[in-house]
Amino acid sequence: MDLDPSLLDAVKKGKAIPIFGAGILHGAHFPTGKSPLLGEDLKILLSDHFLSGDHKNTSLAFVAELAVSQSDLFTLQRFVADQFSDIKPATFHCDLTRFNWRALFTTNYDLLIEESYKASGNPLQRCQPILSNFDPLDEIRRTDDRVPLYKLHGCVTRIRDVSLPLILNIEQYNDYLTNRDRLFTELFELAHENTLIFVGHSLQDADIREIIKRVDRTIGQGRPQYYLIKPGVKISEVNLWAQKRIRALNGTLEDFVTALLDQVPEPHRALSFSTTPDTHPIQSKFCTHNTLSEDILSFLTNDVQFIEQTLLTGTGTPQEFYRGHGQGWYPISENLDAPRTICRKLLADAIVIAEANRTDSADLFVIKGEAGSGKSVLLRRLAWDAGIHKSRICFYVSGLSSIDPERLEELHANIQERLFIFVDNAAQCICTINRLIKFARIRSLPITIITAERYTEWNDRCSTLDELVTAQYKLPYLGPDEIDALVTRLEKYDCLGEALLPLTHKERVQRFQDAFGRQLLVALHEVTMGRPFEDIIYDEYRSIRSDRARSLYRTVCILNRHRVPVRAGLIHRVFDIDWNDFQSQFLKPLEKVVIASGHGERDLHYAARHPEIADIVFQRAYDSVQDRYHEYVRVLSLLNISYQSDRTSFRSMIRAKTILDLFPDSTDVQRIYDTVLECVGRDPYVLQQIANFERLRDNGNLRKAIDFLNEASNTAPKDGSILHSLATTWRDRAKTEADPGIRDQYRAEARATLERLLRMDGHSAYTDSGIIDLAIDDVRDAIADSGTADRTLDHLVRNAEKAISESRRRFPSEGHLPALEATFAELLADTPRAVRALETACGQDPSDPFLAIRLSTIYRRQGRQPEAKSVLERALDSRRSDHRLNFFYADLLRGTDEASPKLLSYYFRRSFTPGDSSYEAQFWYSRFAIESDDATERKAAGMTFSALRRAKVPQAVKSKIRDYHGGENPIRHRGRLTEKRGAYGFVNVRDFDITAFIHEEAFDDGLWELVSLGEDLKFNIGFAYTGLVCTKVELA
Repeated sequence: MDLDPSLLDAVKKGKAIPIFGAGILHGAHFPTGKSPLLGEDLKILLSDHFLSGDHKNTSLAFVAELAVSQSDLFTLQRFVADQFSDIKPATFHCDLTRFNWRALFTTNYDLLIEESYKASGNPLQRCQPILSNFDPLDEIRRTDDRVPLYKLHGCVTRIRDVSLPLILNIEQYNDYLTNRDRLFTELFELAHENTLIFVGHSLQDADIREIIKRVDRTIGQGRPQYYLIKPGVKISEVNLWAQKRIRALNGTLEDFVTALLDQVPEPHRALSFSTTPDTHPIQSKFCTHNTLSEDILSFLTNDVQFIEQTLLTGTGTPQEFYRGHGQGWYPISENLDAPRTICRKLLADAIVIAEANRTDSADLFVIKGEAGSGKSVLLRRLAWDAGIHKSRICFYVSGLSSIDPERLEELHANIQERLFIFVDNAAQCICTINRLIKFARIRSLPITIITAERYTEWNDRCSTLDELVTAQYKLPYLGPDEIDALVTRLEKYDCLGEALLPLTHKERVQRFQDAFGRQLLVALHEVTMGRPFEDIIYDEYRSIRSDRARSLYRTVCILNRHRVPVRAGLIHRVFDIDWNDFQSQFLKPLEKVVIASGHGERDLHYAARHPEIADIVFQRAYDSVQDRYHEYVRVLSLLNISYQSDRTSFRSMIRAKTILDLFPDSTDVQRIYDTVLECVGRDPYVLQQIANFERLRDNGNLRKAIDFLNEASNTAPKDGSILHSLATTWRDRAKTEADPGIRDQYRAEARATLERLLRMDGHSAYTDSGIIDLAIDDVRDAIADSGTADRTLDHLVRNAEKAISESRRRFPSEGHLPALEATFAELLADTPRAVRALETACGQDPSDPFLAIRLSTIYRRQGRQPEAKSVLERALDSRRSDHRLNFFYADLLRGTDEASPKLLSYYFRRSFTPGDSSYEAQFWYSRFAIESDDATERKAAGMTFSALRRAKVPQAVKSKIRDYHGGENPIRHRGRLTEKRGAYGFVNVRDFDITAFIHEEAFDDGLWELVSLGEDLKFNIGFAYTGLVCTKVELA
């Protein structure tokens, strides 16, 4: 068989994709000696086994349907699987593994291809079957080591999976595409740039005809030449397929493979593109003689970057860096970034700190800042300095990689040092960070994760990480020294811009200082160019001459504004252009505004210089809302959510709040969701967002929202966010209902949904908020109804107070409670009838803690302190050991001048049990007990502070100063610096038997560097969960 040069070239370049049919079973064999099923064999076997030999002249699909009716689907599929079990490949099947394929597709159910790769002595790739939408593609795409085998019609390994039945004939496509339609999407995407080779198919096969029809319909003109390998092909058949740009070659799979072996020399069969190496620089850090496993090598090559001297830093220019191009490690290695004070603090606090001074085996440090403040550059600088200058074992996480904690555990076993992991964009890696920290703390694996995120993203999406945080840092605006260093670099590299060029160094520094309050990215553009940032970016967009290039830039910005890089394959599909034309017609005109990254064509991604720039382009580049709408829909319809980058963009783009902000016309939004449903089906997340849209828009249909959420919950019963949305929608629907009976019914539905969520996931701040909201709604309705009996109102108030009290105990640090408590307190305090009802109830049962606490709180809000105190004292007479009553009584006394530290510590001590989660009570006890004359009491206070330092609450909660010694007029203390560790240290305070924490930020600028061990200091003492903290420090 002679193969033409274009086919040989595709195979050599790894851009060929075989699509196998039943005919490739020729030559395979079974240990029992039976022959493989070919042609009509399977239909005849089904007829004989299930239908007594009837209906052999009908189609396979009809015979299969009758067979199911005579038995069941699983029995039929088990029978089919048995016919292919133990199949063994021939030598030529195994020879397929000696070539590097872009991908493999098959309409067969058997394991012949998998067995061929197993039987091959040294395959160039590892075969990974892909059977459904939920099998991962990202890891396969990054390396040539693995080749995906897409099984379009199912597999004998999944015959018990009702969601993935075997497709026995083409007529079943429409019924059974659910859960595997993305396999076809991947085929059509790959078909745009790669050569398809149909092997083992007949011209009459409906399979191949349907696939070719879909490919042509999806791709159109401009695709590569395709090939059909078929024995006995006639000239008429050759001519027929030639009209479809498919060249038919006469031969079998064996002939084809033999021809490849003859015509493709061995050196041209393996690509050097992205194969996993056999060794790695990290082995120089090993304290064992172990070799790296294949999984570890893949992890080090594809998922993370190991920071060491031989790290490839790439190329770039200072000019592009100061315009916002990240440029990877190049600007870091060339010291283009201006030194930031916070970098030195983080090195001291997170990197070089001694193991004995760490509070846990796994640390999590968070850098928060605004968009464009320099977080990503700072994170790379930290990783570089820690890995290169401090010789720590540092890994920078690449893109959206998901890190397997067991890989880190294996590395640590060989290195025996703490591992430092740097993760940008924490909101996109919540699950990864959560899993790593919890795994490491359970297994005592010493790791430190340093991550960065915008304030808004952290607050909106990262609440589950709060309690894991060791410390958090705010990235401030540039300080005077930092500005001076930046201007010096701009001068050195001739990057001043027209606005700064005529000025002196001092005047240039002053211009940046005048821009104080603007983020670094914005300041660099505005100060150097002398114009508003948004205008600079928009003019830059308008200066692109090519209309098609401008269109591509807009498309990149639509997706990259969500901080997700854009796959090359997606861009090629959107613009229907081949690789070479794409390089010349698109990338060249956009080289100043679009960044390409990745490992060659397969893993190439595009991004704007910065997500903030992408958002400006997206907001201003469209002439009308309709133009924006049409482009938005077009991009959404082409996303392949089997890839993580596309999936992340997709989920961000269809969020109800996002779409409502972009498109004020609800008709446009509805049409967007209709398009999404056509593209991905009734995905639970999609249904949830449609429901949220109905709930959030003006005059939304809450009944429809509930229907969508019920459907989503039935499909994804373990998704707690869907149940939370459902409970919220039922509550909102109750608010709109005038009939009290129906309103109660809707609230009962909300409660039932929350109870279902509690049974599944336990209590969370979100579920507790829902419970409290419903309880307050009940109280509000009872107050509004003049016919409500006081006894009923008392009961409802007690329920609400109980819900608030229990939530405070479970989640002492959460921010949901203050607002809810304030709402509840205002509701009662502003309603004389409610106050009278509470007074009556407390008079009848003064020992009820919930009623007493609520009435006391109302009295305190009204300035009636004696009455507030009396209510709590009456309750304490009967319930002396009630933690809640003791806490509220102590808190009331704390606001008066009559309570001594001894009395306050007494009542606060009665407000908790050691080891429980009443952290606020424990703090106030320790704060006052530390002033005791009793050494035992002071020691107990110190131990309680130590326990609070380990409490599972956000670091910001732990480090917050809640009181000062001396109150509003703090007492100045003296002490001696006994320890100094980088940016912080400890002081022996003369008036306390405990050391106090001291941080360089407590000094005036630069003074910390001058302070020596043993130095006498003057300061105020603040109290935090972490203990005593020195503030406003000066030399004694």
